[in-house]
Order: sequence, then structure tokens, then C-alpha cells
Amino acid sequence: NLKELFLANNSLSEIPPVLFAIKGLLTLNMSGNGIANVPARLNNLNRLENLDLSNNKLLTLTNSFAYQKALKVLDLKNNKLIALPQNFGDLKNLEYLNISKNGLSKLPPSFAKLQNLKSLIYSSNGVNFCHEEISNLRKLTALDLSFNNLSALPASFSRLDNLELLSLRNN
Repeated sequence: NLKELFLANNSLSEIPPVLFAIKGLLTLNMSGNGIANVPARLNNLNRLENLDLSNNKLLTLTNSFAYQKALKVLDLKNNKLIALPQNFGDLKNLEYLNISKNGLSKLPPSFAKLQNLKSLIYSSNGVNFCHEEISNLRKLTALDLSFNNLSALPASFSRLDNLELLSLRNN
């Protein structure tokens, strides 16, 4: 019956395999540990809606990560990611994404398929041009591109009709 599990700040180096048997889990917070990779077995948690892997040591995410079809909230801030999986856009129900403080200078083309995304925090990644994929996220209400190296935004940003907050500080 466990729905929410908080294992933040426990010096864990991996996601404990026993967790993959908790089928009804909706929220998993593993922030502030030393996790370097996410095993494909995470897909066993197919009802997971909220996943916090911030402040870890993630280097990559495999394509199987995008099979988390129920995921609505994903926090990956302050890791060591340099790329997102090519099929990342398959996370169709994602509404909130924090990928700040990584090394993600590029987004995969599939990113444009995140049509339910409302909030994107993409700050502190060393981005020097704004990705056209973001212009296709029509439900976006909040976009944080602060602490990058941007000098201009594409004209296509005018299509972001629902945008209420845009942060471009320290570019």
C-alpha cells in the first residue's frame, strides 16, 4: 500500500533493488544521495508520478527511462548529465521538469513532444542558443533559462501563448 517514499540524503550509491517491487508507488524522492545511474528496473514502478533524483551523480539516462509513462514531475537538477535519451519526449504526461545545473547544452529533438509540460527549469547548463524544441511546448507557463550563455531568443518563442513566467537572468 506504500504510495510515497522519501530516501533523500542517505548516502545511497544506487537505488535499492527492493524498491522495484513496490508496484503502487506514486512518489519517490532519492535526492541528495550518490546515485550514478538509474537501472532499467525502474520501469517496474509503472505508476510513478513524482520522481526526485536531484543532487546525485547521474551521468546518463538510458532510453528505458522514457518508459515511465505516468511520470508528471521529474527533478534531475544538480547532476552530471550531458545528454538526455533520444526518446525523452515519450514522457507524454510530464508537467514539471527541472534539469538545471547539469551539462545539458543540447536537447533531443523528441523534447518537442512533451506537450503537457507546464514548467521547465533549464538554468545553469551553459546553453548558448535557445532550442527550437522549446517553442513547441504550447502548455508551458513557466520557463527558466537563467545562468546560461544566451544572447537571443528565436522568433518562434512567440508561439508560447501560455507563458506567464520567463527568467533570463544572468545570461
